[in-house]
Amino acid sequence: MPAQIIRLVQQAQASKTPIQRLADAVSACFVPAVIAIPVASFAIWHTVGPAPALTLALFPPGGGTDLACPCALAWTPPLSVMAGTGNSAEAEDLKTELAS
Repeated sequence: MPAQIIRLVQQAQASKTPIQRLADAVSACFVPAVIAIPVASFAIWHTVGPAPALTLALFPPGGGTDLACPCALAWTPPLSVMAGTGNSAEAEDLKTELAS
């Protein structure tokens, strides 16, 4: 009896249900796309975007990744705050420079 239980458990672990196969097929395409699109977006904005290109290049990939992957919420807000702080500091420097 225990040998039969062990065999059944091994068979269950080795086989995949149809929904598992579907999830694997979808993630095989979705995950690379979710990674490739923001990387391409960053590269395009950084290459042909207006100044400050690096700062502006950080926003579109973050927004697109947030829409596609909620787990990205852990890293996108700090990145956005950092970019916004940089923009504010640049604007404040410009204001100070124009005032003097």
